[in-house]
Amino acid sequence: MQVSLSDTGGLSRRLEVAVPATEVAREVQQRLKRLSRTARLKGFRPGKAPLTVIAKQFGEQVRAEVLSDLVRSSFAQAVSEQKLRPAGGPRIEPIAMGPETDLKYAAHFEVLPEIRVNPPERLAIERPASSVEETDVDAMIENMRAQRPVFTPVDREARDTDRVVFDYKARIGGKPFEGSDLTDVRIVLGTRQAMPELEAGLRGVRAGEQRIVHAVFAAAHPNKKLAGQSAELHLSIKAVEEHSLPAVDDEFFRTYGVEQGGLAEMRAEVRKSMERELAEVVRGRVRTQLLDALYRDNPIELPRALIEEQVQELQLDTARR
Repeated sequence: MQVSLSDTGGLSRRLEVAVPATEVAREVQQRLKRLSRTARLKGFRPGKAPLTVIAKQFGEQVRAEVLSDLVRSSFAQAVSEQKLRPAGGPRIEPIAMGPETDLKYAAHFEVLPEIRVNPPERLAIERPASSVEETDVDAMIENMRAQRPVFTPVDREARDTDRVVFDYKARIGGKPFEGSDLTDVRIVLGTRQAMPELEAGLRGVRAGEQRIVHAVFAAAHPNKKLAGQSAELHLSIKAVEEHSLPAVDDEFFRTYGVEQGGLAEMRAEVRKSMERELAEVVRGRVRTQLLDALYRDNPIELPRALIEEQVQELQLDTARR
């Protein structure tokens, strides 16, 4: 077997391989002989058909299989001999594959890059300097209060930040539909939790009031039967509740797992949690700096075959979700 390797630019290689015609013919003959032992042809007992008849009947098919197998095996052998590391499967360019001639082809492929890492000691990495201050703890506790809002019933018209509790009956063309009747629906005004028409219709309501709101379901509604449909929403207002933040007291502390120690213990726990998170952020930024610096100091050319393979994997992963 003759092998000729050429560099076609970057990571691309061209490997020209020639397999002697005698080897091709020998393999074809061996396969025809094996086939003749089991072949069933009209006019002949199983395994008794002459080799010339077998060759006439199956010769082209057997030769095509032999050529395919020899291309595969000779490419693997040539790659091993040349100490190459292909990044993907080759594109085969036939050169000579006719009868009575050597099997010749060219394989085009990319190789994996050689990775050499320069001494990392010369990389400049700056560790961010930061700490958790008392004002940070104050802001976090306020954020935690906002996560546990208190809603208190009030006897007045609903406005932004209030929570409205109501029963809901929707009708399209005067008729109900699946999921059209709901009870004890809760919406905080001004948070865009509901259709704009519904939220606008709830502003100014009082407990005990009845209202009819006209609305259009979004064209992108998950229920295709409702998408783009006009509906009447019959609302029965049960309560208007005013929003406030919880007091910073023992009950509030217990909701966050602080059973004893009061405000001091709460602040200490908040500080420890924030310091853990800060340490993770700092480690992440140092890691990002290090990886970026390593890449800048050790640029790597990536084979297109690997990039395309990764793109296909991402597309398949997205399609499966």
